[in-house]
Amino acid sequence: MKISMIIGIPSLIILPVFPLFAADGTFEGEISVSGLLSDVDGNKAKFNEYRHFTDGVYSGSWVKYDSEKYFIKGLASDVGYDTQKYEVEGGKYGSFKAYFDFYEIPHNLTFGANAFYSGVGTNNLTFTSPIPPVSSWKNFDYATMRRTYEGGFSFDQLKPFFFELSIPHEEKTGSIPMGVAAGTTVSPGSSIVELPQSVNYTTNSVNLTSGYVKNPFFAAVSFMYSEFKNSDSAQYFDRLTGSPLGRTSTPDAYSLPPGNDAYKLAFKGSAKLPYNSQFSMNVAKGGAKSDDNILLATTNTFGPIFHGDVDTNNYDFVLITNPVRFLKAKIDYKYNDRKNNSDVITSSDGVTNDLFGYRKNKIGVDLDWRLPAKFNLDTAYSNVNTVREFRDDLPKNNDNIFSTELKWRGLSFLTPKIRYERLQRTADHGDFAASDVEAYVWRYDAAPKDQNTIKASVDINPIANLNFTAGYKYVDVDYSETILGLKSTQSNQVNLDAGYTIGKIAKLNAYFDVELKKDYQVQRSFVGTPDPSSQNSTNFNWDLTLKDNSYSWGGGTEIYLLPDDRLTLLLQYDNINSDGNADFAYLFTPALTGRLNNDNIDIANWDDYRLVFYSAKIRYKPAKQYTFIAGYAYEQYRYNDAQLDNYLQIQGSNYLSGAYANPNYDAHVVFVEAIYKF
Repeated sequence: MKISMIIGIPSLIILPVFPLFAADGTFEGEISVSGLLSDVDGNKAKFNEYRHFTDGVYSGSWVKYDSEKYFIKGLASDVGYDTQKYEVEGGKYGSFKAYFDFYEIPHNLTFGANAFYSGVGTNNLTFTSPIPPVSSWKNFDYATMRRTYEGGFSFDQLKPFFFELSIPHEEKTGSIPMGVAAGTTVSPGSSIVELPQSVNYTTNSVNLTSGYVKNPFFAAVSFMYSEFKNSDSAQYFDRLTGSPLGRTSTPDAYSLPPGNDAYKLAFKGSAKLPYNSQFSMNVAKGGAKSDDNILLATTNTFGPIFHGDVDTNNYDFVLITNPVRFLKAKIDYKYNDRKNNSDVITSSDGVTNDLFGYRKNKIGVDLDWRLPAKFNLDTAYSNVNTVREFRDDLPKNNDNIFSTELKWRGLSFLTPKIRYERLQRTADHGDFAASDVEAYVWRYDAAPKDQNTIKASVDINPIANLNFTAGYKYVDVDYSETILGLKSTQSNQVNLDAGYTIGKIAKLNAYFDVELKKDYQVQRSFVGTPDPSSQNSTNFNWDLTLKDNSYSWGGGTEIYLLPDDRLTLLLQYDNINSDGNADFAYLFTPALTGRLNNDNIDIANWDDYRLVFYSAKIRYKPAKQYTFIAGYAYEQYRYNDAQLDNYLQIQGSNYLSGAYANPNYDAHVVFVEAIYKF
């Protein structure tokens, strides 16, 4: 029996003994039944990526009982479907509370994928030589299902002390795409094969919290322990050989995520101080361990045990003070470190694994000034110092972050504000020989940069039934010292939202959002020298300007056809789309061969997509306790990317299974629903 059910089932047993139907209590709830018919033309998995829409009858309900001393409530939705959810909670006010939850979350990737392997869903994939034609491959679905059970209990009878316990249990099963080198030699080989990797994960956790809360103090100690298990330590599959390609007598294997144990012990506390001040602290220590046999690539057998061991420490101290009416100040200090104590192993060719770790110190001050004429000015500064272990390219960073925000509250119906933030990052670069490409590469996650951010927004409510919000954000990042890598990033964002109520006739709302983003990078292709200062037909530099323009807009309305919301027409429209473009350029044009030139090597369809949705439904409320709904919804999705152009499952000696192929769909959904409230 699952550990969460051990606590959850007693909760369900205990709750009914409460004197729920005492005269001073109230009982309410809702029962809903809906019918759905759908017609999906295209990729059904993409349409149902995180949901389960299918022809059928859906049901749901919630109930709640509340009295002066006791309460209990429960919820059920999508009963019997892949998105079903159940919750029950009850207790005695000021004394204790117990709960139990269960829910499912599907993640559908591709329905109707196919492969020439047998054993889909297991960690052992085999096939019989020779590889059959695609028409004879076996169909299967790329999908995972996440099931979570959680029970919990809290006890606060002994005030000012309290105690909380929760025990989640999670299972994740299914198949996901895996790309492997499955050629004539042990991986890596000469052929690329896309195959279904088995997913059989289980996570058990325990969360404990105990504390004390009484003005002016708060203190709590918490402990978390989590155990992750993978039923499959490796994915085995037959390799390819011969002409025509068939199977070898020795299978290949890829290691899968190993099991591990993780914990976190934390203390949180705060105390109110004189001069309208408060001091808070959060101290935590955690770790993760994993002991797993090493998969030996040369023999595909498991060798000695690898001991993985990572420790983390976090300290966070904050002092907030408001000694005078016109000034509120915050001073904070944070320390984080990650220490990797895992085994160091050396391969047969002398390569060892780096034990990455880091230490980070952050100190900051924030001053919020209340100025005349109802202005507020917030000014802040923080410094972040990061030291990395076994990161030879960029071992150290120092960040200086300045920000200021001005807000005006001079009018009750108008609230404008503007914010500016600047990040200045310096970095130490490793000392590499000129013949090593690392001497010229600055990876953007830790490269020196100057980043400027401007935000502006205004909220306008000129009358009670009209509201309008406008916002703008500009970000400019300059990686000034980078030679090879990401050189700059710019983005502009605009957000508009509006809502208007026309008396008792209708409600209207609309929105428009746009983001224009551009990244610029310089890279090098070389077979001899990596030094970008010299170029020829085999050692040359190239750049990429990547543009991604995203737009979304939509609107909705509620039109009251009968008074008192008895008959209402609801309409909604949404349009979300993104247009990407990759502009490549060789910085040494003689390197372009054949008919290639800097105009025809660009990629116009780079992660382009469009999602259109609209719905219309009518809602009828003949009485307070009854609601009837009927409606229609249409959803269209279009995806266009160069990687999926002219998709073929067999490309030379490489074999694909159809994962993520042909994601487009058009979906029509008709639905009715009846709701009874009591």
